[in-house]
Amino acid sequence: MGMNTDMEAQRFCEAFYQLVIVSFSAVGFVVGYWFESFRITMYAVFAGVAISCALCVPDWGLFRGKESQRRVE
Repeated sequence: MGMNTDMEAQRFCEAFYQLVIVSFSAVGFVVGYWFESFRITMYAVFAGVAISCALCVPDWGLFRGKESQRRVE
């Protein structure tokens, strides 16, 4: 059935989860600074981690693009 992720998809997935976490962290920092609440900042970071895990940990069909060109000896 081919449930393996190729290297290009892994690269995309890593960049995507970093983008999600950094985006949520930046927004959480600004909102937390505005309301003077560290709790808001931490909730935003935790939400970013949870969303990125939900999107990047399962082996979605999006991440199974090409078959690898490995040689079997």
